[in-house]
Amino acid sequence: MNFRRYMDRRIGSPAIDKYVLQDPDYSSEMLNKLNSLRTEKVFTDATVCCGQEEFFCHRNVLAASSPYFRAMFTSELREGKETLVSFNDISAWTMKRIIDYIYTGKLEINTDNVQELLRAGSMLQYEAIVDSCCKFLKCQLDPYNCLGIEKFAQMHSCHRLEEEAYKHALENFSVVTEQVEFLELTVDSLIRYVSSDWIDVRTEEIVYDAVIKWIEFDVDERKKYITQLLENIRLPVIDKHRLSIIKKEPLIVKCEDCVQMVQEAITHNESVHDQHGKEKHAE
Repeated sequence: MNFRRYMDRRIGSPAIDKYVLQDPDYSSEMLNKLNSLRTEKVFTDATVCCGQEEFFCHRNVLAASSPYFRAMFTSELREGKETLVSFNDISAWTMKRIIDYIYTGKLEINTDNVQELLRAGSMLQYEAIVDSCCKFLKCQLDPYNCLGIEKFAQMHSCHRLEEEAYKHALENFSVVTEQVEFLELTVDSLIRYVSSDWIDVRTEEIVYDAVIKWIEFDVDERKKYITQLLENIRLPVIDKHRLSIIKKEPLIVKCEDCVQMVQEAITHNESVHDQHGKEKHAE
């Protein structure tokens, strides 16, 4: 029977050339079936090992889910032929949740697991896991943890989170300087903070006091940075009386360049004061 000719001869009913089946649940159902095959160890051809724990998986599913696994399993080297893959830097607890995510698309992130998941997600090249962990950490930012989060984000090249943590620290600088992490900053990181035009402090004295506090935490090692740090403090906006006190402080007195910078700030302060006095007198 010529089915197409029969359809064309039907009078009053336009022929339908095609019908596209698009099942919105197909992808999720397929994942569910693949996950069932995994849990039943059917067709599994790769074993992911973390410590004493072993997880049976499908190489093609792992390869499709991550550039890391794709590169591993398509390599011409020995690793590409291996069926056992071992990880020493990822805990079994974390790997289980990542494999569950691969087969279900679901992953719970909380304060207890976010750092481990981000670290593992970054290593295994799961961009969605890394992005979600970063969004979660961004929501957790406060003056007490922003320096730690900034450092962690920097370690894992999470640049957007790093920048958000940096901004948060600038906006809460007075509180941040009271945290232990502040005393552990590198000199370059400290300079990046104190030199920023976006630092939010009530007075510049807060910035100066924070710098001195940082130096005195390890004075023998850090006193060599006093000139470099003082150059990034806005000394001229500090009150003249406080500048006179600063000029006599031990760390400053021992550094000729520092004494000169403080004196120049005092002179500038006096000239501005005199100018204001003249303008007021002229009125």
